[in-house]
Amino acid sequence: RTPYTDLRGGAAWRPTLTVTTEAFRSRLRLPLHPRMASSFFWRRFSPLDLMHVADCNGVACILAGSFILPLVVGEPRLGRTQDERLAEINRRLVAFYDARPGYSRMAPLRHNNLQLNEWSVLHGKTAKAANTRCLTPFLVELAEAFYDDQAREEHRLVNRAARGMNRFYELVYGADVFLNTAELSELRRVLLRAGTATQQLRGVARARGEMTWNITPKVHALQHFCEQAGVVNPRCTQNYMEESQVGTTTKVWARTARGRYTRRGQRVVLLKRLVALCVRLEVNL
Repeated sequence: RTPYTDLRGGAAWRPTLTVTTEAFRSRLRLPLHPRMASSFFWRRFSPLDLMHVADCNGVACILAGSFILPLVVGEPRLGRTQDERLAEINRRLVAFYDARPGYSRMAPLRHNNLQLNEWSVLHGKTAKAANTRCLTPFLVELAEAFYDDQAREEHRLVNRAARGMNRFYELVYGADVFLNTAELSELRRVLLRAGTATQQLRGVARARGEMTWNITPKVHALQHFCEQAGVVNPRCTQNYMEESQVGTTTKVWARTARGRYTRRGQRVVLLKRLVALCVRLEVNL
């Protein structure tokens, strides 16, 4: 088997990105979705979702937890105790937001937001998809301020990972629907540098017995966006709009559910949602 945790440019899995349409079709499991069974089948009918890979419980959360928790545990420049250090990071985060009116804000971080199943990862109700993505410039600031010993390879790698993830977001959110040749070239370089740095940091942490810089399937999947961006900007195919629809419908369901479930339940909920949209948009039924 080819290990997905190898993020280097010469990793054995990288040539598999160029499989034929028929080879890709053979991987699909039955029953097929109507789009997959269509005579117009194209492998890009099922693109990777940028929001779920990077923002929502994704790579950005792993990087944020791996950046911040070690600072809370042992960075004396932030304070004498862990509580003081976390409070100072939150103070810096508020100042960061205040300098950017209208930014997607994150609530003050707590200790239990920085670790899950022993791994350093940002999680919990505090960490939404958009505010986690918008946190990456703050991580660059933290890296430059506290991972500032350029004589240490670990500090150089931390800065490389932070800048790489931030630049990745800048590219996909700053580009048009279709990236030009220069943007695609930079995207590939940025993803490769950030991925390699993350893999090397995992090696450093593993040698110390630390549960940071976890290489999950999402960290691997992020590398595939350089190929996907060659077709269309992944920002244009992500699921923010659909997630909002699901969340709102779930709230309607929670307020509607009474007594025993009936077959008409889903129809009633969706009808209420439709009526609410028509009222909000001032559409005549």
